[in-house]
Amino acid sequence: MDIEVALKFIEDLLVRKSARKLTENEKAILKGSWDDLTLDRIPGKYSFQNAADIRKTASKLWQDISTVFDPPIKVTKPKLKGIIEQQWRLRQEPEPKTSELPIIITSPENSDRLTERDFVGRKEAIADLDCLVDRGATCILIQSPGGVGKTVLAERYLSQRFNQPLLRFDIAKDTQNINSAEGWIEQNLRKLGEEPGREFLVSCDRLRTKLHSNAIAILIDNLEPALDKNGKLIDNHRSYVELLRVLCDPSLKSLTLITSRERVCENLEMTLYPLKVLSVEAWREYFSQEGLNADSPVLALIHKAYGGNALAMNILRERIALDYQGDIEDYWEFHYTEEGVSVETAVQNLLVEQFSRLESVDLTAYQLLCRMGCFRYQDVPTVPRNGLLCLLWDVPKRDALGAIERLWNRGLIERVNREYKLHPLIRQEAFERLKLREDWEKANRTAAEFWTESVKTIETEIDAITALEAYYQYLQIEDFDSAADVIAKERDHIYEMDEPLGCSFYRLGLLIEIEKVINTIKNQVNLGFSLVRIYNILGDTYWMTEKLQNALLAHEKSAEIAQKISTQKRKVMSIKK
Repeated sequence: MDIEVALKFIEDLLVRKSARKLTENEKAILKGSWDDLTLDRIPGKYSFQNAADIRKTASKLWQDISTVFDPPIKVTKPKLKGIIEQQWRLRQEPEPKTSELPIIITSPENSDRLTERDFVGRKEAIADLDCLVDRGATCILIQSPGGVGKTVLAERYLSQRFNQPLLRFDIAKDTQNINSAEGWIEQNLRKLGEEPGREFLVSCDRLRTKLHSNAIAILIDNLEPALDKNGKLIDNHRSYVELLRVLCDPSLKSLTLITSRERVCENLEMTLYPLKVLSVEAWREYFSQEGLNADSPVLALIHKAYGGNALAMNILRERIALDYQGDIEDYWEFHYTEEGVSVETAVQNLLVEQFSRLESVDLTAYQLLCRMGCFRYQDVPTVPRNGLLCLLWDVPKRDALGAIERLWNRGLIERVNREYKLHPLIRQEAFERLKLREDWEKANRTAAEFWTESVKTIETEIDAITALEAYYQYLQIEDFDSAADVIAKERDHIYEMDEPLGCSFYRLGLLIEIEKVINTIKNQVNLGFSLVRIYNILGDTYWMTEKLQNALLAHEKSAEIAQKISTQKRKVMSIKK
């Protein structure tokens, strides 16, 4: 499409909508965007009256163009060309007769997602789907947590591989509003030129016959509201099983893609495709389209914080471009703290939605997910399975094992070398929810006991760091005496018997670490043997790091506390006599 044709088309739409024409500045922005120039380069190539206001002018222009369509279509710089070309073509073609419509056309609110430049980082996924289809798959379940990009991938793949619009079925956002399988088949049989049967199974047979002879693309979006905690279709919508059985028939010419955050565990010939998150390279490509500094090391940190989530990528690019004038570093400085990331509202809503869904359908798995928020996943990045099992102290082991598996199937926990972890954003939400529950303290105490019991001897740095995790569990519930007990706890090793954990740290060269953890709690620990021990260890640590004055003071403090304890014991003994 020629740029001059595009400019006339856009201006005609603006005149009809708001009786205004394009300014010279707006024409320059449109021409530069059409040529894939960044906003910063447009003033140099085109006559631009006020280069300082280019981002503000562009933002207002995208908003105005978005509203000329009915319904509105969100326009941004990367999407501009694809949307304008698509909408122009729609207005050049005569409306087909109703009888000629073979299937339901994709709804307008989804069409803007299919612009070429926005679709980044999915070449491997497209190739994977091609491979599955070549092997004979006729029904593929694309599964991942929310916001990873399942629906966009499915729409793009089907639009690339089929020349006609797809047959679409949007299930619902919640269980109460699920559309019926019967109604969907009845409606679409008529669109395909067939009359539905009086009975549902007859309609299923007629749909199968039609799909045997016609290569039709089908998208079933957001299936999980129709599933129970075990991945089976809920009782009120068991008819979906028959519909899916038809769509899974390996002899069909059609291809069905299903998107779901959860797996389907029915006896069906359905092929599972777990969708991976977008790579940092894909994020860089996407951000560079808006003229942002995609080579900034901060972008990798943001990508890691949001786990490569496609929804987050889309939100953040627009937010940084418009609200932070494209300054990625400024955005990150404002939103990152030691406690975690200040999460964008749309992403936070997605997290809340997933937690709420889990709470409503699988309370045991929900309890486990919240309790897993007590683990830190920092110095020890993963937790063994037994660490998760101990958190479900109130259910049988078999049910606990099932809860772990269901969380993994939903993509809410990650499995690495047979151990488990939470993504930082999920951990943050789980942690906040756990703090409000009555099992907050017990979860931390149970986790602390697990770490202590899991390390029998300190031979390596990993042993020492793992044993110290119990300290952090007690720190979270402000039980400083128990935290001190962790440092003072004695274990055997090949060179010495009854060595306190703190001594193991400085034996292994972890001097800075043990100094820091002792100084964090020393003034909040009550009088007792562990307090004597940690001051003594602190003195040794200072001595080894040549802080001799501090070492002397720490050892004197240790002796002073020991004397107080001894005096108290003598008083108690004298009273007993």
